[in-house]
Amino acid sequence: MVLATILGFFIRSSVHEYLQTNSHEWRKAAIISLATIAILALYPEAIIQSSVGELFSLAAGIVLLFAPMSALIVALISNDIKEVDEHIKTRRFSRSWVQLLVVVFFGIAIGAFLLLGESREGKGGIPLPARLIVSSIFVGAGTIGLVIAYAFLRKPLGLA
Repeated sequence: MVLATILGFFIRSSVHEYLQTNSHEWRKAAIISLATIAILALYPEAIIQSSVGELFSLAAGIVLLFAPMSALIVALISNDIKEVDEHIKTRRFSRSWVQLLVVVFFGIAIGAFLLLGESREGKGGIPLPARLIVSSIFVGAGTIGLVIAYAFLRKPLGLA
């Protein structure tokens, strides 16, 4: 997060004359970052003792990574976005579904790729129900991770 912030400052300084500063966005980014740090400091480690807790911690970690990142991107490189007319909005709405489908496809592909790599290391003999559960965890984690990243970074990256 620190390296991403430093990189953002370098990017901002290279195009500084084109950007407008907004102290509201900086306050929002600081509050979100401090809340993230507090949650990480207070997060109970005992939650990861169960499989459900481990999966919840994985999803929470993904959210805690991308929430402050999106706020920092908006604060570092903020610019006024003009409203678009209704025709473009409806076209963009349909395009956002295409974008989401592409993100889901790549999430499934990444999860399947990681599962393939993991399954090559193990020996056979795992029952089918256990293999299905492990497969769904790998594919689901990859998909959920990319969908959360897309949800937080879609607007700051200009995909919305």
